[in-house]
Amino acid sequence: MAEVTISDDVVVVNLTLDNGDAAEAGQKTGAFTLTRSDNGNPAQALDVIVDVSGNAGQFNDYNASNLIHYAPPNYRLQIPGGQSSISSTITPILDNLVEGPESAIFTLQPTVNYAEGISISATITIADFVEGIFKDGFED
Repeated sequence: MAEVTISDDVVVVNLTLDNGDAAEAGQKTGAFTLTRSDNGNPAQALDVIVDVSGNAGQFNDYNASNLIHYAPPNYRLQIPGGQSSISSTITPILDNLVEGPESAIFTLQPTVNYAEGISISATITIADFVEGIFKDGFED
C-alpha cells in the first residue's frame, strides 16, 4: 500500500521571534511563537520539534514554557487543537555567575506531520545579571 500526500493538506509551521532580549536581572523573558497554517486538520493537536543550540543551556541558564518533552538537542512542543499558534517563554535563571551574554537558538525541524514555513529560527540573547550594572568590578 502506498501513501500519497496531497500538497493542499500539508500543514505549514513558522517559528517567529517575539522578543530576543532576555536578562537575568529582573527575570526579563524572551519569547518565540510557533504558528500553523489552516491546512490539514486544525482541530487536531500538532506536535512540533524545535532544535536548540547556542551557549545557553536549558535548566542551567533558562527555563522554557510549554515544553512537552526536552531531549537534547530538541524540544517537543504542541500547538493544541483548535489553536493556530503557541508561544514559548524563555525565563533566565539568576545564577550569580559573571559570564557575559549567552544565546539560545531555536530552529524548527521538519517532520512528516508538517512542512517548514518561511520563518524557522529565533535567537534569544540572555544578558548577564551584572551586565550594565557593574563595570570593571565597580558600581556605575
